[in-house]
Amino acid sequence: MNSIITEMARYLFAMLMIFYVYATVRGATTKKDTTRNAAGIVQNMMMFSFHFLGYLILYMKDGDVNYAILYAAQLVFFIVFLLMFTMLYPNASRLLLNNMCMLIAVGFVILARLSFEKCLRQFIFVAAGGLLSFFIPWMIKKVRSFRNLSFLYFIVGTALLAAVLISDEVFGAKLAITVGSVSIQPTEFVKIIYVMFVAAMFNASDSFKRIVVTSLAAALHVVILVASKDLGAALIFFVVYVFMLYDATRKWYYILVGMLAGAGASVIAYKLFAHIRVRVLIWLDPWTYIEDRGYQIAQSLFSIGTGSWFGTGLNQGSPNMIPVPEKDFIFSAICEEFGIVFAIGLILLCLTNLMLMLNIASMCRTQFYRLTAVGIGVTYAFQVFLTIGGGIKLIPLTGVTLPFVSYGGSSMLASIIMVAIVNGMYVMRESDVVVRKADAKNGGKVRRKRRRVDISTDRSSDAATVVILSVFAAIFALLIGYLVYFNVKTAPQILNNSYNTRNNAREEKVSRGSIMASNGSILAYTEVDETGSESRVYPYGRVFSHVVGMSTRGKSGIEGMGNADLLDSGSNIVNKAYSEISGKKLVGNNVVTTLDVQLQKAAYLAMENNKGAIVVMEPSTGRILAMVSKPDYNPNDAIDQWETWLSYSSNDSVLFNRATQGLYPPGSTFKMLTALQYVRENPDYESYRYSCKGSTDVMGSVIHCYNSTAHGYETLSTAFANSCNSAFSNMGLDVDGDAFNSLCNDFLFNQDIPLSIETSRSSFTMKGNSSVGEKMQTAIGQGKTQVTPLNNAIITSTIANDGVMMKPYLIEKVVSQDNKVIKEYEPEQYSTPITEPEAQAVKGFMREVCTKGTGRSFRNTSYEVAGKTGTAQYDDVSEDSHSWFVGFAPYDSPEIVISVVLEGGYSGYDSAQEVAKKVFDTYFTK
Repeated sequence: MNSIITEMARYLFAMLMIFYVYATVRGATTKKDTTRNAAGIVQNMMMFSFHFLGYLILYMKDGDVNYAILYAAQLVFFIVFLLMFTMLYPNASRLLLNNMCMLIAVGFVILARLSFEKCLRQFIFVAAGGLLSFFIPWMIKKVRSFRNLSFLYFIVGTALLAAVLISDEVFGAKLAITVGSVSIQPTEFVKIIYVMFVAAMFNASDSFKRIVVTSLAAALHVVILVASKDLGAALIFFVVYVFMLYDATRKWYYILVGMLAGAGASVIAYKLFAHIRVRVLIWLDPWTYIEDRGYQIAQSLFSIGTGSWFGTGLNQGSPNMIPVPEKDFIFSAICEEFGIVFAIGLILLCLTNLMLMLNIASMCRTQFYRLTAVGIGVTYAFQVFLTIGGGIKLIPLTGVTLPFVSYGGSSMLASIIMVAIVNGMYVMRESDVVVRKADAKNGGKVRRKRRRVDISTDRSSDAATVVILSVFAAIFALLIGYLVYFNVKTAPQILNNSYNTRNNAREEKVSRGSIMASNGSILAYTEVDETGSESRVYPYGRVFSHVVGMSTRGKSGIEGMGNADLLDSGSNIVNKAYSEISGKKLVGNNVVTTLDVQLQKAAYLAMENNKGAIVVMEPSTGRILAMVSKPDYNPNDAIDQWETWLSYSSNDSVLFNRATQGLYPPGSTFKMLTALQYVRENPDYESYRYSCKGSTDVMGSVIHCYNSTAHGYETLSTAFANSCNSAFSNMGLDVDGDAFNSLCNDFLFNQDIPLSIETSRSSFTMKGNSSVGEKMQTAIGQGKTQVTPLNNAIITSTIANDGVMMKPYLIEKVVSQDNKVIKEYEPEQYSTPITEPEAQAVKGFMREVCTKGTGRSFRNTSYEVAGKTGTAQYDDVSEDSHSWFVGFAPYDSPEIVISVVLEGGYSGYDSAQEVAKKVFDTYFTK
């Protein structure tokens, strides 16, 4: 029953948040009191429903009565607080008050799930903040001297910030003062003091002199924060000042100057502080450093991706895998268990808080109150952006918390005080309106009693708050857009990372789905015996071993890249309920691959017992049709043979996928790229002429043609067809080395292949300042250059596809057990590294290889092949070599690309092309 409620609650939570946000926006934009009051009632209904449902699930999970007691205590607090506050201040903004309570309720539920003890402590801080907030609006109404205390604000604020400098450093920054067992973060409270200081300064005057003095004082705050290495807070103080300065002067160029100054300061901070450089580094590439510095953000992204649109369900995820999730990464924990739809609602809810605060600011006639409301609103909104943006990797981590939601007593107290201050200003406005209405009822007579008016109801002329709200609306839209993009594009690629152990937990509840070929043939499935024990079965044994992979000993191949989908069930809620009642596991989704069984078999048989690899692709789409690596293994024997497989030397390893991980000198197949660079630099390439004498010597660097054959007088086309080393090594001296390096990088050398499977990076090191010998060797595919068979297939596919590189992919679609399509992958253009004329030129050269040159195996076929042969020496000493062939067919309208490498001991050009021919024959006789 618990699982059924949890499953239904995934959608109910999202609905409650959506209705809540709708009610808030409706109440904030209406002019009717009745509509606003109704919106407040809906807010309360949604909040209390969310709070109850969350604790119900937590209680049903463990049956711990402490959850029920804590829920009851929090419920009493919410009821008493809302009633008392509205009784004391009938004219308070109920919308803003309810928003605060809703965010606190969300924090309570997720904190109780993460750590009951911390939720209990958080509740104590909330109760203390709630009690304190009863007095703040009264103080704002009664005390008129707040606007005159700028010097006091400055002294107190800077003193509190400076006091932190003598504290201990935690996570690279000095943040708190510890007295006994109590830890206080003064920065949280100084934010309020700082806002009031700036407001008081500009309340007196907005002259240029006053701006300079205030700017210097604000800069001192920022400098102290930088000295304590609290750069997240420093950034907040800086941005808040820029927007308050703009609101005080209404001069937009202050925002522009502020942005430029902030950019410059960021560069300086990057150079000065090592931990800032680390944060930028892991922001750019957390996966390279996932074992240490990038672990936290990687786990955050795993958490968000796992939750997808509607979450795993409360208590069903693994958010505690994120280090310290209750603070900086609480938004990620929310995404994992409540889902991205709920999280988007949370972002919009935070934006409505800013809208309500700016609305109140626009009502204030006195500059001090107006600027205070604006400053508090910007402080809140920008902190939300920093926290969420850092957690989803939109921006580097800053170490700030999510107001009202994250764990932290100082943060919670300061946030409640901020809302109480703004609400106090709203109370003043409403009181003034009530007095005016009463005067009107008395026949229009105005009371003679002097009354200081600090509030105005005129909102229409306030363009400054509209600009500020628009800026933050754009920023929050960026958050939402990136979150959606991450879920659609990035999450499917990272969820199968071996460091994402969340998938392992799913195996307790879901039986692994099947892997299928493109025609529906089963390549892997889960067999369940009478006792309920599961075993993974691979009907084709060795044939698909590397590309399909295995799941019994680690996860490799498609078993690894499709792991999250295979363990995710697309069954409807009825089937899930039945599974829960019957005690049976759900069956995971099936993964339909791009693999062609006939081509895979043909490639496997063609390789015989030779070491090497074959990759077969569709150039117009990027679909991988076959992939074979030898030596191979039978994944059905993984449990019994695992230790034996591990004992093999690296050269004989059966677990190593040579198709994607094997790095080989490309030999003469690399002449495709050398020719491309030469054609690019020489539009008159057809006039190229070279006289081959069988070898060439340039400054002591000697290059021989195969068997020292003298090819005689050659054009570029015949030199390519003859695979003339002498001609191409001289070509390597003629081309621009740096431009050649750039071309090879465009063809994915020195980069990760865009395929979520275990791959190695092909390497290319030659540059413009490389030695003569290196340039000559590189141009013929020797030297330091190495390439994987998969990368060579991609290069050939790009040429065959007239210069358009398609993103390679192995998974066609994901379907549920009732054949409902869960995901479907379409061909995707990755880049255009060369122009169509450049591709056409090299295609012509490749065709001549198979009609007049070294590709003699294809001279009499019924189909027209264009390709390039290659023999690649192991090194400068060994006489052993690899045999290569890359090619496509038909020549006029390419449908298939094949990349073959046979390891060691093969002389001549025939070996690899004979293997490729058998695969071509199978394709064209199917």
